[in-house]
Amino acid sequence: MNFTIHPVQTAAELAAAIRIRHEVFVIGQNIPASENEDGNDPDCFHVLAKFNGKNVATGRLFFVDETTGTLSRIAVLESNRGLGIGKAMVKALEVIAVEQGLQYLSLTPHDYLYDFYVDLGYQLVAEKGVHFVEDHRLITMRKRISF
Repeated sequence: MNFTIHPVQTAAELAAAIRIRHEVFVIGQNIPASENEDGNDPDCFHVLAKFNGKNVATGRLFFVDETTGTLSRIAVLESNRGLGIGKAMVKALEVIAVEQGLQYLSLTPHDYLYDFYVDLGYQLVAEKGVHFVEDHRLITMRKRISF
């Protein structure tokens, strides 16, 4: 596959990431813009994927504390799904998390993405249950990334 994933380093790249999220979540999934724009972007480490020279996917890592991070806003444009970009993005964020000394990562994906994240080593956090954003069922998952 002809895609690359790199850290967001400029305001223009962050704006591109936010546009991708808006297209995937707000337009594509009818998630309220207020849920997408949570104010945490300045405190996160962002990555951007390019495919054939175009920005097509993004994701971010939020540092909860010294040992735990949260992956969120992982978004791949619909026309670029199924190419392995999403998995590569999660793995790139995991590498960054390990480099930063984190031991655990959590995320809250749509429930239909359960198998996708299990294949990447994440486990369901049953006590968190299912919660909803609009009519989207979200689950909480967690992975130990460092020992």
